[in-house]
Amino acid sequence: MKKIILILSIIFLSTTNTHAKIDPKITNIVSRITDNPDFKIKSLPTDNLKVPGIGNFKRSGSKTKDGTYAEVMDSKSAFQGDSFYLFTPSFSQCKRMQGFNDCKHTDGTTRTEFTDKKKTTFKKGDEVFIHVAVKPVNNILFGNNISSNKPTRNYFMQCFGKKGWNIFMMGFYPASKFKDVPSLSINLQQPGLYKESPDSWAYGGGKNDKWKNFTLKEFQPDAHYGSSEWTSILLHIKHEDNDDGFFKVYVDGTLKADHKGPTFNPGLKKNGSCYLKFGHVATRSKPRIKKYGEDSAELMSIAIDALAFGNSKDEVMNLVKSDK
Repeated sequence: MKKIILILSIIFLSTTNTHAKIDPKITNIVSRITDNPDFKIKSLPTDNLKVPGIGNFKRSGSKTKDGTYAEVMDSKSAFQGDSFYLFTPSFSQCKRMQGFNDCKHTDGTTRTEFTDKKKTTFKKGDEVFIHVAVKPVNNILFGNNISSNKPTRNYFMQCFGKKGWNIFMMGFYPASKFKDVPSLSINLQQPGLYKESPDSWAYGGGKNDKWKNFTLKEFQPDAHYGSSEWTSILLHIKHEDNDDGFFKVYVDGTLKADHKGPTFNPGLKKNGSCYLKFGHVATRSKPRIKKYGEDSAELMSIAIDALAFGNSKDEVMNLVKSDK
């Protein structure tokens, strides 16, 4: 009987300890940003993570359960509701795969992201709204590194398009378009760049490797190369390959980017479809390491909350408000 009681006790402790198997370094980061000894943390599932207004997402990276993909339960530090997500890749964990090697891809890439399982989040003719709250937490807001033409970037959302030409990628850059300070920025990779004639556009993407970049917010990093502030972002997209298209970005309620014209290149894909990814993809880590040291590309944490998708602003913001 004593042996049975002991076994049951071990099972109970292992299932109730929310810090079990979590990397202690990630736990320390969460302890700092929540300032709450009673926070709880658990690894996110590898499949069927539900995003309001879209559906289920799956991991497209590691299946680790060490807190690299985490949900933090703490209502005081969440943007909305009782919890938020935390994505913390380290360059030392980059994946070496046959035929594709993230460790060499774009000067060293690590990824902890979720992908829309439908493989089509929106397409030509759709008008969509996407909300996300984001906070750079640890080892994100570094200044420019040695390779200024190809700087380290920490992306947290993208809509993946044809042959890697994304509709957009949004993340943290080491500089803004206006100052040499870290920034929250977005790039449009397939937009209409200019009119070639009254009836035709020159598009980004494919052979024309030109993007549109917008600085959305500038930062003064704290001692951990992060920030204590949440930033609310609302995307409003009319997805077209003609004059009717537009791409607007509101940051904390203020319009910060306003592209008018095509949002995708029909020469790459006629219906312009893309599928949403979110989490954290750190690109070009090696230049940062060269300037700031190996620790600068370890434990790179981004917090995400209040992610919602819909066909109207009211629909999306109601989903955000109902987030528990």
